[in-house]
Amino acid sequence: MDLNPAGIRRVPRAAEWCGWIAAAFAVRLLYGWIVQPYLEGPFGWSGDDGYDEIARLWLDGQGYVRWPGGPPTLERLPLYPLFLAGLFRLGGGAGGMLAAGTQALLSSATLLPLGALASRLGGLGSCRMALLLATLHPVGILYNFRYMTEPLHSFLVLVCLWWMLRWIEEGGWLRAALAGVTFGALALTRSALLPLAPWIAVAAVLARHRALAGAGRAGRRSILAQGALALAACAVVLLPWVARAHHLGGGLISSGSAAAWYHGLDVSRAAWNGGSMGEVDRASDQALDAVLRIAMPDLNPADPRWEIERDALTRRLALGRFLAEPWLRLAELGRNLTLSWYLTYTPHASALAALFQVPLIIAVAVALRRRGRKWPPGLWPALALLAGQVLLQAAAYPHFRFMAPATWVAMALVSDLSARGPERRARTVA
Repeated sequence: MDLNPAGIRRVPRAAEWCGWIAAAFAVRLLYGWIVQPYLEGPFGWSGDDGYDEIARLWLDGQGYVRWPGGPPTLERLPLYPLFLAGLFRLGGGAGGMLAAGTQALLSSATLLPLGALASRLGGLGSCRMALLLATLHPVGILYNFRYMTEPLHSFLVLVCLWWMLRWIEEGGWLRAALAGVTFGALALTRSALLPLAPWIAVAAVLARHRALAGAGRAGRRSILAQGALALAACAVVLLPWVARAHHLGGGLISSGSAAAWYHGLDVSRAAWNGGSMGEVDRASDQALDAVLRIAMPDLNPADPRWEIERDALTRRLALGRFLAEPWLRLAELGRNLTLSWYLTYTPHASALAALFQVPLIIAVAVALRRRGRKWPPGLWPALALLAGQVLLQAAAYPHFRFMAPATWVAMALVSDLSARGPERRARTVA
C-alpha cells in the first residue's frame, strides 16, 4: 500500500516532533512542581493502590507483596510496580522524583504514537491538531506526579493500537508479533483487559481478512497464521503472571480491585449524591471480608488464596445484584458511564476534565458522522477493544482516569476534522 500517493507530507519533521514533546513535558513539569503541591499536596499520593509500596518491598527482597510480611498478591498487576522498582533502584534516595520525571516524559512521549495514528487518518494537519490536544490532555497532566498507572498505560494503549492498525492494513509477521507483545504488556497494567486478550487476534484477523477479500487460499492461510502469531506473542508476555497465579491458588484476578465489580454502582451513587467514594470503598471491602470469613472460616487472610476467593465471591454477589434488579443496574451503569468522563477525586480536577472531555466526546460524534466511513478498516477492531475496556472499567469504578485510553484515541479521531482537502484526497487514494 502506498501510504503517501500524492507526495504530501503526513507527519512533522524531527525538529517539530521534539518541539511538541518538549512543550508537553514543560506543561507536565509546571503542573507537577508548582500547581499540584499548592492544590493537593506533595508528590507521592497514591490512594489505596499501593504500587510504590509493592515496588519498595520487592526491592527489599520481601517478594511481590502489598505490605511487609504479607502474602504474595495477585490483585495488583506487575508491570507498573516493576517499572517503579527499576526507577527506585536507579534513583536511590531520589527515586520518587526520578519516577515523577520519567512518568512526565513517558506521558509526553505518548504524543509520538498518537501523532502517527492521527496522521494515518488525516495527514499533517490532523497530526498537529492531535498533538495540541494531547499536550493539554488532563489525564496526561494530572497523574504524572502520582504513583498511578496512567502514564505507562496510556503510552502502551496507543503503541498497541498503532501496531494493530499497521498489521491489519499492511500485514507482516513482525507487525503481528509486535501487536501481540504490546497488547500483552498493556494487559499487565490494567486488569480489565485480561478477559479481552483473545480478541486481539480474532478481531484483527477478521479485519485483515476483509481488507484482503480477494486473497487466495495461500493468502487466507497467511492471515490465520499471522493472527495465531499475534495471539502467541501475547500469551508469551502473559505466561509468567498466569503461571504465578496458578501456582499460588489456581486463579486470576481480573477486576482491578477485588470488590470493584460489586460496589462500583454504590460508588457511583455516592459520588452522584456528593458523598465520598473512598468511604464506600472501605465499607464495602470490610463487609466483603466479613462475609468471606463466615463462608470460609478455615481460610486465613494471610493465605494467597484469600484474594482469589474474595474476588470470586464479589463476582457472585455482583451477578446476584444484577439479576435481582437488571433494569435498575443497567440504568446505574449508564450513569457510571456518564460520571466516568469527568469524575475525579478533587473538584478542580473534575472541572478540568469536564471542560476538556465533554466537548471532546461531542466532537467525536461529529467526526463519526462526517468522516467515519473513510477511516481505515483496521481502526474498527481496535476501537471495539477500546470500547470493551471502557465498559468494563465503568462497571467497576466511575472515575474519569479509567477513560483515559478512550480519550487519547478520541483526540486522534477528532483531529481528522482538521484535515485539509488534499490530505483527505490522498488518504482516500491510499
